[in-house]
Amino acid sequence: KVDENSGSFGRHFVEQAARSAHSTWLGPLPHHEALALMSQTKVVINPSWAEVQSLVELEAAAAGCFVVTTESGSAREYLGGCARIHPEGSAMTDLARSALNIIESSPQPPVFEYAHTWDSSARAIVALATSGAQR
Repeated sequence: KVDENSGSFGRHFVEQAARSAHSTWLGPLPHHEALALMSQTKVVINPSWAEVQSLVELEAAAAGCFVVTTESGSAREYLGGCARIHPEGSAMTDLARSALNIIESSPQPPVFEYAHTWDSSARAIVALATSGAQR
């Protein structure tokens, strides 16, 4: 969402998207519409400089997209070969150039398998508790 709190970064983002023949700024969308669009695209850019694990990045990878993002979140850890990571503070034009390179030259991303489920987390916690109890 780009609003008065987004400052110059948000305005620059929208300007860059408007100038590109390869992108369209749609603004905020209902969740089901965003997921439908992701299922029809190859690359999702998340230019955020302040991110934890981004839900939009996980959803994009699960929909079969490459994700172009910054180091601010956990994309490198969670998304593996689906992610193209740029340094925090990278210009939007750098992220857009990376996305365009993917569109022009890369096959579809590897199948995204999110390994962190409730079951795997519970098994890890039980294993830790069991190993601690045995000491």
